[in-house]
Amino acid sequence: MDATIIDLNGNKRNFLFQYDTGQCLVINDFKHSTAPKIHFQIKTIDTAISKQSTLYGGTVTCQIPDSLLTFGEDIIAYVYVTDGNKEYVIETIFISVNPRKRPSNYIEVGDAPSKSEFNDLKTQVYAMSDFVLEMKNADTIYY
Repeated sequence: MDATIIDLNGNKRNFLFQYDTGQCLVINDFKHSTAPKIHFQIKTIDTAISKQSTLYGGTVTCQIPDSLLTFGEDIIAYVYVTDGNKEYVIETIFISVNPRKRPSNYIEVGDAPSKSEFNDLKTQVYAMSDFVLEMKNADTIYY
């Protein structure tokens, strides 16, 4: 398998920039008969964004989630296939993302939380976890 990044104009890219949009991952010489799902993730978010790819003549195409490009961190893409009762990763692709300042005309996209929303949610989850542990260890039971 040969993986490349293609921009909106069909040009091959070696890396992406933070806040790029409309970028595609293209995998050539794909040997399976059905289009895989691609799980995109960055290290600071625990959940991957799953996208269904398309397969045509041995070439897989899948749009890279614009929302992950807002973080300015490298993206890891897992090529995930289903084969009968089995589901598994057959390839891991690393996509380099160069950080930059946010453009004044950039519009947030809806497939993942923004960085500030993500940090707020993470803080709330940790606070709730601490509260649950405190209640679990308390002598008084509240109903």
